[in-house]
Amino acid sequence: MTRPTWPRGAASRELLRQAAAEELAENGTLEVAAVAARAGISTGLPYRYFGTRNGLLITVVGGPAHFTRLRPRPAGLTEGVSHSGRGW
Repeated sequence: MTRPTWPRGAASRELLRQAAAEELAENGTLEVAAVAARAGISTGLPYRYFGTRNGLLITVVGGPAHFTRLRPRPAGLTEGVSHSGRGW
């Protein structure tokens, strides 16, 4: 099941991504509270869109296409052990 994308949400995610990129470039660190302050939003909103600080960092470094918070499991993968003997 995919979640709907609303224009306001997409704009907020992009604003957060830009603020995080600026914060990382200027300070060399990525603190969620500092990113939220730079973007002018609540401290909790980045967690809503990116799940964790690492999720936000992945988006900044790899671009928005590299992170989807509720990514579905790839087709063909099942719970537990795979055919190779390793868990997925």
